[in-house]
Amino acid sequence: MIIPKPEKIDIEFTDAKLTGMAGSLFVARLANQLKLPDLLKDQICLKKRNRGCDDKDSLPGLIHNFCACNGKLSDMDALRADKPAVSLPGLEDVRSSKRMGEYLALFNANSVKALYSVAHRLCQQIAPDVIRHFVEQKDYLLVFLDGTEIEVTGRNFEQADIGYSGNRQQWLHNIFIGHLWVSGRLNPGASDVCIGWKEQLKMTFLH
Repeated sequence: MIIPKPEKIDIEFTDAKLTGMAGSLFVARLANQLKLPDLLKDQICLKKRNRGCDDKDSLPGLIHNFCACNGKLSDMDALRADKPAVSLPGLEDVRSSKRMGEYLALFNANSVKALYSVAHRLCQQIAPDVIRHFVEQKDYLLVFLDGTEIEVTGRNFEQADIGYSGNRQQWLHNIFIGHLWVSGRLNPGASDVCIGWKEQLKMTFLH
């Protein structure tokens, strides 16, 4: 029996700026190509006081956090402490998890509608190429509707309820064109799995 020898590991210190989110650079380049920062700046204006993290950095910071597969508000604190990850997408500041929660609480029906319009503008830019590629590969275009159960915990979730699975939930209803996610709508928990799908489909293609 041969017992393998452990690898020799050298431990050193470095002053280099290291990050595990270097891929955010490519997300930022794509966002700039699609003019996402400008669209958000034109459509979303929630801040009442001119101090702290600006509107132009608040939502992009949250988006970059989600793109790094960090799905919790508490992950904003880790991003905020990661200076290279903040500078790569060109952000000047990042909100803490507490401040981001307060910022998101400012969204009303009109600002959510404005955010939807930004998402639709992005889809309009991308959809033609996605459709063309999908049709070339498959000779048809797939339009797919999906309902996903979102399990929630805590007390601050509006319209969450016990669903058929026995979990406290909300419904996330999505529409895909080919591989492109073009629509997402959060519906109350314990509602019908097909609730509002015709309206959502109609509104997606009207935009």
